[in-house]
Amino acid sequence: MPVSLVTGLLLVVAACDSRPGAEAPGTVGSTDAAVAAVPAAGRPNAGIASTGRSKDATAPAAASSGPAPWTMPAVPAAVAEGIRVYRTNYCGTCHRDTLAGTAGIFGPDHDSLRVNAARRIHDPGYTGHATTPEAYVRESIRDPGAYRAPGFEHTRFMMPAFTQLSDAEVDALVRMLLWQPSPQGGP
Repeated sequence: MPVSLVTGLLLVVAACDSRPGAEAPGTVGSTDAAVAAVPAAGRPNAGIASTGRSKDATAPAAASSGPAPWTMPAVPAAVAEGIRVYRTNYCGTCHRDTLAGTAGIFGPDHDSLRVNAARRIHDPGYTGHATTPEAYVRESIRDPGAYRAPGFEHTRFMMPAFTQLSDAEVDALVRMLLWQPSPQGGP
């Protein structure tokens, strides 16, 4: 099979997780303004309620072997707006983000971005101009060529500059991307 055909198929499959209205079960919808809990998409035991029984009363509860799976905390309305902007602009085609329920593989993972942004701006190899995690995320959206995240320096799938986004949309993305807690224990 030609490489271009395989690449195209991968892009179509990746886009399925991030098209508007294609939401992972239990995630905040683009019209939700209220605070809601957002479970991690694709997480084992995501359908198990606190009673130990599955949501489907006829299915037996899954056996637990270890600590309870990590659960995303409640999402404020301002963060839900960032999720809407993220999904509307197909960020999940390339980026994995538990909060937005996306599983992209062509760009850096957005989970734990607050921790990663702080680490990157203090790295001697950092080529951007940001001095805070907030400025780093803004720079990454508006001028992604300022710095290529480790492991993605030479990818053929370079991120475009999202200059068409309004300042309010960029602010919403920054809030969402830096708010989300890390399944690995970060902020």
